[in-house]
Formats: sequence, C-alpha cells, structure tokens
Amino acid sequence: MPSLDRLEVLESLLRTKSPTASARELGVTQSAVSKTLAVLRGELADPLLLRRGDTMLLTPRAERLLAPLSSSLNALRSVVTDTAEPSGPATATLALRDQFVVSLGPAILRIVAKESPRTVVRFLAYERERVADDLARGAIDVAVAVDPPEAPGLRQSVLYRETFVCVAPQRKRLTLRGYLGAGHVTTAAHTGYGGVDQVLSERGHARRIVASTSFFATAAQLADELGLVATLPSRVARAVRLRRSHVHPVPFAVPAFSSRLIWDARAEVDPANRWVRDVLRRAATEVGADSRDGNGRS
Repeated sequence: MPSLDRLEVLESLLRTKSPTASARELGVTQSAVSKTLAVLRGELADPLLLRRGDTMLLTPRAERLLAPLSSSLNALRSVVTDTAEPSGPATATLALRDQFVVSLGPAILRIVAKESPRTVVRFLAYERERVADDLARGAIDVAVAVDPPEAPGLRQSVLYRETFVCVAPQRKRLTLRGYLGAGHVTTAAHTGYGGVDQVLSERGHARRIVASTSFFATAAQLADELGLVATLPSRVARAVRLRRSHVHPVPFAVPAFSSRLIWDARAEVDPANRWVRDVLRRAATEVGADSRDGNGRS
C-alpha cells in the first residue's frame, strides 16, 4: 500500500499528467516526483502514465484511480483540517456535444466555482460508440446526449425537453415559403438530430443546403455572417451571440426532443458523481427552457 505522501503525488500526477506541473503544484523538484512515480509503478504493478510524443496518457488502471483517489484525499484533508468537506471532486469530466457546452457550460462553471472552487471541469467530446466504455472505466464521470446508447450498466434520466428554432436574416416571422427558398447551414447527421429533414421529406419538401458542419455553434455563426438560415435547439440559439440574424419559430411542426443525463450504474451512489449530476441538473434549470416552443405553442 503506497504511503499517504506518495498517494498525494499520485493524485497530482494523474490529474495534471505532467511531472513538471505536479512538482510545481506540490513545491518539490521534478526529480523527486519522477522518483516517486517509479516507486508507485512498482507498488501498484502498473505503469500509470505512458509517454506518447510530447504528452503523457493515463493507463486504464490510472483512469479508474483518479476520481476515487481525488475524492478520498479531499475528504481526508477536510477531516485533518477540521473544515467542511469540499462539495465536488478534484476533476469533473463531462462528455458533451458542442451545443451543451455552449448552452450549459457557463452555468455549470458558475455553480462549480461557487460550491467547489478546487474542482477542475473538463469538457470532452461525446462519442456515442465509446461513451459506455468511457463511463465504465471512469474516463468520464457523466455524459449528456440526445442519443444515448442502449448498453447494459448505463443509467440515464431526462435532463430537459428541447425544441428547434430558426436563425434567419429577416426580422419578420419566417414563413414555410421563405424557409424553403433560403440557403441553409445544417448539422451533420451524427449530432443525433434528424427530425427536421424527415418532417420536410414527409411533406414533399427539401431544404436548399449550402453547407454542413458538425457543430451547432458554427452553424449559427455561419448563418449570421452570410445571411443564411440555421435550424437550432432553442437553448443554443439563445446562447450564441448573433449580430445580424433573428430567432424565429420553425414554420412547420417539428417534434420536440429530450436531452439526457447518462452515467455508469456503479457510480450511482458515489457522492462525487452524484454531486456532478446535481450540478448539471441545476445548470439546466438555471438556463431554463423557452416559455414558448419553436412551433409557437406554450
């Protein structure tokens, strides 16, 4: 069993992935950190950190260690110093597509800064094919998506319901004729949203697409700069800074959709993971939903 001093070094190393940064954080020499890492590798029978070019990567064992080790050391520091235990873990790793970072990110960071200033929030790209494995091995704590995979061992709940709106250059309400006659910037199918073109196809219509991107924020920016139309989740449209465009309801009925919180079943009762989930739920509430949806209904 590594000593407490070595566990402190290990936690810093796993979090920073850098002997230099850990040495600076702990107030010791880089040589001392490297020697401690060598001892830890022997004690835990695992390389822990592997060099790949100019960066260092965590081994699967190290990724599983990081969250519980950080949480345990934070709790121990609180006991020793007789202070209130920090609310959150040292690192909160979230897998999100860009629209959730744009719409929820500021609220998440505000809540974390107020309740657990030591917590570092890491926003990673959501990859549907590997999210279940990443959650299972602790590489990420929580994910948010509209298309969670059906995988054993995953838990999920609805974070909020969302609707689409249009970003368009004209100030007057967008009509179906105007919508179909405009040039559109769309998002690629792998973003998890396919309802708009399906509804149009069922009605015998099709959009005139001039560009496609993987990112909703980019679609909004391109539409704003070039006088095009982009169909976006309403929270994204409210979050991006538009200089020329205006936000309108979609001029035809598009089904609403659910954004879901996803986590591993083994983290269900983990206090740190539960806190992260709670932060996301409160951030979603803070941002709030539109009082009227993209079809003009209450």
